[in-house]
Amino acid sequence: MTKFKKIRMLSKIGAISIFSACISFQSLASSEQISNAKTVLKDLDQEIEQLLSKMDIPSIAVGVVVNGEVVKAKAYGYRDVGKQLKANNKTMYPIASTSKPFTSFAAGTLVDSGQLSWDLPVSQYISDFKLYNNELTQRVTIKDMLAHRTGVPRHDYVHANYANMTRSDLVSRLPFLKPAHLLREKWDYTNIMYAVSGHILEEVSGKPFDQLMTENVLKPLGMTDTHLSIERLKTHENRAVGYWDVDNKLEVMDYYPMQMGIPAGGIVSNIDDMTLWLKANLASSGDNQTNKAINESTLKEIHKPQILITRAPIDRDYGATSYTLGWINERYKGHRILSSRGKIEGFISSVILYPYDNTGVVVLANKFTSSKVAERIARHIGNRIVLSENDSGLKRIQERHIKLKQRAQKRGKTRSEPNEKTLEPEQLKAFTGTYSHPGYGMVKISQKDRRLILWANGVDTRFMHLEKNDFVGLAGAKKTYYQGMKLSFHESDDGKINALSMPLERGLDKPIRFTKNR
Repeated sequence: MTKFKKIRMLSKIGAISIFSACISFQSLASSEQISNAKTVLKDLDQEIEQLLSKMDIPSIAVGVVVNGEVVKAKAYGYRDVGKQLKANNKTMYPIASTSKPFTSFAAGTLVDSGQLSWDLPVSQYISDFKLYNNELTQRVTIKDMLAHRTGVPRHDYVHANYANMTRSDLVSRLPFLKPAHLLREKWDYTNIMYAVSGHILEEVSGKPFDQLMTENVLKPLGMTDTHLSIERLKTHENRAVGYWDVDNKLEVMDYYPMQMGIPAGGIVSNIDDMTLWLKANLASSGDNQTNKAINESTLKEIHKPQILITRAPIDRDYGATSYTLGWINERYKGHRILSSRGKIEGFISSVILYPYDNTGVVVLANKFTSSKVAERIARHIGNRIVLSENDSGLKRIQERHIKLKQRAQKRGKTRSEPNEKTLEPEQLKAFTGTYSHPGYGMVKISQKDRRLILWANGVDTRFMHLEKNDFVGLAGAKKTYYQGMKLSFHESDDGKINALSMPLERGLDKPIRFTKNR
């Protein structure tokens, strides 16, 4: 063997040795991180049990993934308080708006197959797609819709609680929904655009949305228990029942009739399946196994910031926040965090990713309270693992809950309907009838016991007279959509009532006006 060949051979052996050493070092570092995570979470069971008791939360399910390994997956408390049924890792929860990243993921699979482009106008895929003006119609892309940057605000009253509304129905109403900002000018969170995105994915793929999600996302990821049907959940033996506080007592809440809005918040899952979701989204971090359901570059595009939410750092620990395609993106003490949280009747949820630290946390709970509760629990767990923070995050959640409960009790003691000079039935009759808006649909005004009754969003709400043609929504309805809301009636030149208006969209400078039907 020549001297030159010996040198080349020795170089190869050296390179292999260095590579092997790097692999061994990474493996050791990964094992240490996993071991450390298990150690710092040794008191978590006690903390969560205490939280259940202090905050009257029936059940909380927690999943934690570090370096591709599930270091914690456990459900605490009762999935059904009345029947005293314990929650477990297979208990099914609606995950609300933490469904949104799933829809972006599904879109990404169609980008990978060449059926969809992030940056082509939606109107090129759907010929009858129309928004409020021509510029929006001709320029809006699927990326704009998934990044909440179309300029169209929430407009939630268009669809809330309408069980029979379809996504096609929603698309037909889009031309009448006024934007609050210019395209790509500002972040405007909206469920509507995620629901419409689901319609676009159906049209592009030629498949119903639930089939597309199952075949392209859930099945490849191994999430075999996860589905998109509230009706199916109602018959599931191991389902969580949703609750809320009514006069400081837990009461059952009906499942929200999620049909049209499934792409925005309709996924039903359990903690075991959700740890697989954590693994899938951490697959682009480098150390995890490459995700087989989607190209790594596509997943990175989904996680890439698309528009600013805040333009300046929140404080010395938190940097400016932005939005990706389904995730809030931020930095906390130098660590990148992607987060998504959800809230729906009876349930809250939170998913937190630390992409560069190969760590993810998911929290599900069956109580209708602030979604920030689930998020704070998840952040408390994640920050303890990633930053070795042993703060009093859970204690602060409990303290805030106690203060809010005391405040509610105080309001309950002093709350009463203010004195009013009620109108006579004959006077109220002038306001009754049906009123329509091309985007918001029809509402109905009737009268009973010297009150006006507004039927809208599937709910009857009593309204009390304030002055002239103004009324205010009272408590007592099945849902609190219109409680405290001002309802104003308008007259034509001949003095007859011809319209009503309500401030249904905070992002707009004027109330939504409904015309009285003849």
